[in-house]
Amino acid sequence: MRRDRRDVLAALPGALLAACTASRARRTRPPAAVPADHVAHAEAAARFVRSLAVDTAHGRAWRKSPDEPGSLEPDLYHGSAGPALFFVELHRATGDRAALDDALAGAAHIAATWPEKPRLAEIGLFGGLAGHLALFGALAGETSDPRIADWVSRAVERLERAAVPAPEGGGKVYPASDVMYGNAGVILALLQLAESRATELAVALGDGLLGRAEPRPTGVRWLMIPGDDHEFPNFSHGTAGIAFALARLHEATGDHRYLDAALAGARYLVSIARTDGDVCLIPHALPDGAERYYLGYCHGPAGTARLFHQLHRMTHDPVWADWFQRSVNGVLYSGIPEQRTPGFWDNVGQCCGSAAVTELMLSMHALTRDAGYAELARLLADDILRRATRRPDGALEWVHTENRAQPYWRQSYTGYMQGAAGIGSLFLRLAAHDRALAWKVRLPDNPLPIV
Repeated sequence: MRRDRRDVLAALPGALLAACTASRARRTRPPAAVPADHVAHAEAAARFVRSLAVDTAHGRAWRKSPDEPGSLEPDLYHGSAGPALFFVELHRATGDRAALDDALAGAAHIAATWPEKPRLAEIGLFGGLAGHLALFGALAGETSDPRIADWVSRAVERLERAAVPAPEGGGKVYPASDVMYGNAGVILALLQLAESRATELAVALGDGLLGRAEPRPTGVRWLMIPGDDHEFPNFSHGTAGIAFALARLHEATGDHRYLDAALAGARYLVSIARTDGDVCLIPHALPDGAERYYLGYCHGPAGTARLFHQLHRMTHDPVWADWFQRSVNGVLYSGIPEQRTPGFWDNVGQCCGSAAVTELMLSMHALTRDAGYAELARLLADDILRRATRRPDGALEWVHTENRAQPYWRQSYTGYMQGAAGIGSLFLRLAAHDRALAWKVRLPDNPLPIV
């Protein structure tokens, strides 16, 4: 007899969270009588981002970091698309017209400065054009500015020109297959457009991914770039994100080839996972990171759990609800935020760190209504605030380590995935959670509830 996802999830969280939080009980503060002013925290992050704005001939850009003042990239990861997206969210939360003007100016600069022939790192959801489509879609929900339709059309044209026939067989491909830089990220952005031209390209790219699938004894896998000697199996660069994109493509088209491939990818992932103690933790890298487990979006449960949630949504098979919960358990059993692990280092960002895990806990609270998840989200948010540096003008910045392997390289960033824009976005989501509002922008790689 199949169990509903709610049955699977409801069976565990209360007792689980009681056990997981017992060790931190002395350090857990009681719930605040008055909710924290998370909008004020987001506005303080915006003040820092605005301090690094650069007006251009076409609009506005933002410096990557005070330590890298010459870097003015356009991507959604470290570049100007991230602050622009954050300002869309800030406008939605507060009605601040200046924030919407900032976002439009950022989008105008991006659209006016695209390269005619994008490189590998200028295509995917966080590397380039696909991320710009996500920004334009968010803007379209807030304004009827007539430029947006043209920006979308030109971005799709560039994506069409950059795709080449797949040497592995049918379909089209970019050099990379993953969410960050390649086919998977573009598919997700195109499906949000709900236009026949965009869907046709998404299908061609999906067929290209089918041709790149590598059979394994337990299923299939994808490498970020075919033939690479390293595998990053989680969401940003590997099988988890690619299988998720194919699952979404099945949802949009009804073509079972894509769902079959997504399921085969998920079976491969659980076959390589650490599963002792009712967890699902997938290695950071293979072959040289098989015993290293991250927790964030890029290489950990905060990203990879999305695949299992999506598969359960589509198939109603309780096995995927179970793997989803096991992925969350991998975070709960870790002892964060007090305990830092090799996969949870001095990073508070949306990609690798505390913001990503806080987002997952908020989604779990939305799914289960278990107060323990909201409490852990609050603990993580408090920890993020403690790690902030407040400037004399009240602006908040976060100096942290982006790269686990280079702990000495600490700096602050403006962008979405490692910097103040993404952390500010988290505080807007926390405000939405506290006030039962639903105005946070949803990126196309996230199937989980927002509030």
